[in-house]
Amino acid sequence: MAVEIFRGSVAKIETDVSKGFQLRALDFASHTSLQKLKRIREIYENEEILGVYSTLIRNHSKWPEAKFRNLDRKDFVDPIANVFNKGYFGSLRELPDSTKERYKNFRSTVPETYEAASYLSPIHIDEMQRLDGLAKEHGFDLLFYTAPDLRYPWINGQLYQEFDSLVGSYGYQYLNLNEYYKELDLKLSDFKDASHLNYGGAVKTSDLLGRIIAERYNLPDRTSEPIWQAEQLNYNRKQTLLLEGELIYKDSAAVSFTPELGYKKLKIRRKLNALQLQLELMPEHLELNGKYILSIQVYPKAGKENQLSSISKEKGRSFDNFTFRLDDLEEGIDELMRTGIKDIERFRIFIYDSDGYKGVVGNAIIIDDLNTDSNDQ
Repeated sequence: MAVEIFRGSVAKIETDVSKGFQLRALDFASHTSLQKLKRIREIYENEEILGVYSTLIRNHSKWPEAKFRNLDRKDFVDPIANVFNKGYFGSLRELPDSTKERYKNFRSTVPETYEAASYLSPIHIDEMQRLDGLAKEHGFDLLFYTAPDLRYPWINGQLYQEFDSLVGSYGYQYLNLNEYYKELDLKLSDFKDASHLNYGGAVKTSDLLGRIIAERYNLPDRTSEPIWQAEQLNYNRKQTLLLEGELIYKDSAAVSFTPELGYKKLKIRRKLNALQLQLELMPEHLELNGKYILSIQVYPKAGKENQLSSISKEKGRSFDNFTFRLDDLEEGIDELMRTGIKDIERFRIFIYDSDGYKGVVGNAIIIDDLNTDSNDQ
């Protein structure tokens, strides 16, 4: 079992933020667990305990201000923006220029050494002893590791030295990936902030960690197991959807909205949580530039209306809507349409006046002969 070690592992759980992190884990534990109750009493004040067990109370500390038509106060997670193995906030963000300047020499900075009180307290020693006991009881090995952190040379060096010593005293390995910047080929563009990797940095770190685990531990080959093969097929399909997409409609015929404007060579690909629209415009008159807006409506199949976007539901629409201003008719359309609709019944494509919707201009095109099983790219 791989166990991540970081500064928060030894921080006192006393702020609202740190208590909030604990709730994420505690919410998965049964309310009938005595271990859960014991842990809660160590962390939370008496007046907070009801809120730990009841999300209703937790989310409504100010009852007079509660809006009872919306009892859920959890942060909204956008299923479109956080997809695949990019499922954490800010996964594609990079450091701002000011932070890049501050840490520009991070790969060559020597960690500072200084005398300070021990970061590890008796409770952390006890936790390590308990974890060691569980490992021996259930027959699994332990690998401790720390993910890259730009602050490491200044504030965490001594802490991780103490971890190394403690882990080694039990015969386990500790891997401080802050000492592997060269092997990781880490760049400032691999961080989303000073203490967290973004998607690119996470991929590099995961790959290296996986190789080290494979080299140091005698793990059984489980690639023949059905569950692994199913996961691999699912992963490969998601990779295809992410990078290439699956063609669900293709038509090279010329289609006219009006005698002056139409399109040809239409392709629609299903990508991961998005659709890719590609078409070549056929303008008879270039002075129409900017006069029209192209609208694409995506309709889910009957019974799949739950796949509609929150905006579509709020507006009472039976479709997700996407619009593209036709400012340059000599260029085609190659755009992504972010939608959660997987079970598509049909598309409706039309144009309308760019100064405001006054109805469909010319013909609206309905596309319902979709090939959702096509592998033609």
